[in-house]
Parts: sequence; C-alpha cells; structure tokens
Amino acid sequence: TPAVKTLYGSGFESRCRGMTTLSGGSVYAIYGHKVYKLEDDRFLPIPEVFIGGNKSVIVAENNNYACFISENTIYTLDTISDKWGEYGEELLYPADDIVTLSQRFIFNRRGTGQIFWTDVLSTKIDALSFATAEANPDNVTALKTHDKQLWIFGEESTEIWYSTGDSDLPFAPMQGT
Repeated sequence: TPAVKTLYGSGFESRCRGMTTLSGGSVYAIYGHKVYKLEDDRFLPIPEVFIGGNKSVIVAENNNYACFISENTIYTLDTISDKWGEYGEELLYPADDIVTLSQRFIFNRRGTGQIFWTDVLSTKIDALSFATAEANPDNVTALKTHDKQLWIFGEESTEIWYSTGDSDLPFAPMQGT
C-alpha cells in the first residue's frame, strides 16, 4: 500500500525503545540512546538529546511540553518552541513513570509510596507538590490515567485518585477504592 511506509531496513543500529505521536502531529522514535523526529517521510536524529539506559521510554504530554523518561534520564520538549532540556535537580526526586492528568505531569517517586506533580501546563515542580498513596503504603511501581482518573499501582495494591480542581492539592484518593 503506498500510504504504508516501513521502518525495517531504515538503518537504525539499536532496538526501538519507544515511539509517540504528540498532539501537534509530530512523531518521535527512540532507538538506542538517540531520539529521532519524523520529517518529510524520514526520521532525523536530534543530536542534543541522549536518553540513557536500556529500558523502554515512557512519554507523556501536557499540551505545552512532552516528557521522555527512562531509568535515570528525563528530557523535556517545549512543544511550542521545539526546544529540548534535561530535567536536573529541579526534578527533586528520581522517577520511573510519568502520566498526564489535568494538564500536569505526575511522576512516581522511585522506591517510595509517593507521587509528585508539576504546575499546570509546566515542567516546574514545587517541593510541596507530592502525596502518598495511603490505602496500603507500598512502593508505587506504575501510574496510568483512565477516564479522568489516576490509577496508582503499588507492589501489592492499586489506588484510584481523581483530580480535585484545587491548586494546592490537585489529586486525592477516591473513597471506597
């Protein structure tokens, strides 16, 4: 089919660790440690971005920014200016997973039962923007969003949270979950 284009034999020397289409239509692929952007029917490397590790890359977007996370590396892309940056000390805590809900990025805090989040439509994180999964305090291993709810998966438990609309505490556990 003429509309279908294969990536097989495209010259990538490493396995694909992730691929995403952002809301503006841009397509990105991560092969090995390199990020590529689809332009004019071919993937072009983004030389200033190096995503370390060997695990899959998780991508989340909040309309103004996209975050690419894998192991100890988190890059941000300003989708308006097309500028890349690496989260450094402003990330506050190491994280393994990321999702978006209510136009905020939400991260798990590695090795704890905590989550933390950014300001709305931003990558800025306030030191007080965190909460602890409360029903069964175990380490948060994964985050997912579904039907405007935040699902927090622990080693032995799952909690469902919702967006409160409150700027100081934007997420809270749903009662009875």
